[in-house]
Amino acid sequence: MCKSPPKLHGTKFSELTDGDMTCYQNVNTTHDVTLMCKDGVFSKRPIARRRSVGKEMMKKHVTVYRNRGDYVVDGVMLTPDWALVPAGALRYLSDADIHVKIGRGKTSYKISHIVVHPLLSLGMQQFNVALLRLVKKKSSPLIDHQCIIAEKQFKSLSQVLPVFYVSIRLDGKKPKTKLKIRKGKVNHKCANDQDYICGILKGNKKDVITSVDGSPLYIGHSSNLRLAGLGTHSWSNQKSQYIFIPLWTISDWADDIMIEFNEKCTTKRSGKLLCKELKLLSADELYMKIHKTEQH
Repeated sequence: MCKSPPKLHGTKFSELTDGDMTCYQNVNTTHDVTLMCKDGVFSKRPIARRRSVGKEMMKKHVTVYRNRGDYVVDGVMLTPDWALVPAGALRYLSDADIHVKIGRGKTSYKISHIVVHPLLSLGMQQFNVALLRLVKKKSSPLIDHQCIIAEKQFKSLSQVLPVFYVSIRLDGKKPKTKLKIRKGKVNHKCANDQDYICGILKGNKKDVITSVDGSPLYIGHSSNLRLAGLGTHSWSNQKSQYIFIPLWTISDWADDIMIEFNEKCTTKRSGKLLCKELKLLSADELYMKIHKTEQH
């Protein structure tokens, strides 16, 4: 809550300056990071048009390429500096081997750090994600922080409104694939439902989906979409049935990583990071931390 400006009773309005009416809060916005959405009421009327919603989703879609130009995987921007992608696709690749492009843009962004979720090393595929720290440019696009929906809110909302939107990669007429926004329906009865979000994609009969690996999934009304999942692979032999990693399971870990980098790293003029000794949790430490949280 704002504690200032001080009491102005008795002061003439004509004597006030802009500084008198400024609210000063002692908050370190540089280090604090929170990806989880705050509880709120979803608007029931779709104020925004579907096309404008698609444009907003596409602005936050990330495509990872090898430096020689080969496509690697898709992902999503969480903050102006950080992207989230499937970790398995980056196996045997270092930050020097890849670059990313945002949306349908042609500008390439180098990667300074790759941080793989530690629990993946324990064989827990529901944590098959990695954070990519982008090297900033002066011409970097302005991207808002993403808002990840909480599990409780997702379950209640998907029961009433089981519709989701996802940006996926389709086969194009040219050798290169194309990005499109497609609609889907949440399926609560698929296998491994506790670990994943399952969904059935709707689309044109001509659609040939080449990959949903790393495709971001959003749920909610068109005027109030929330980021919920990251695509992995199909969960059955039937066409258009896929599973997505629920991002509320990795949001705390992502928050901790970003805060650690904000506190320990400084940005050079070139856009690269100069970091002191980073203290990142090991797989065992993170596993114990999660279990302690669940017990409480």
